[in-house]
Amino acid sequence: MFICKYCLEQFEDEKLAYVLMPENRLQHPAADAFAMKFCSRAHLEAFLRNVSHQRQAYVLTRVSGSTRQTLPAAPPLALLNQLGKVS
Repeated sequence: MFICKYCLEQFEDEKLAYVLMPENRLQHPAADAFAMKFCSRAHLEAFLRNVSHQRQAYVLTRVSGSTRQTLPAAPPLALLNQLGKVS
């Protein structure tokens, strides 16, 4: 079970679509506590637009079943641009 960072609703793990993690927290002993999970691409994009003024780099992972695709660390605005390239 997880709670979508944008809509704050609780979902089963099968509904997990994206995980966003601040790059500077990847090596933290409690890194999982900093992971922001999203139920849909629309909610991820809306969240990224809300924090687009930030310069902090985030690592974005797309989850599809047991497959995970991770994009290189980038600020929110750059991640929004990269999302258009992910199929």
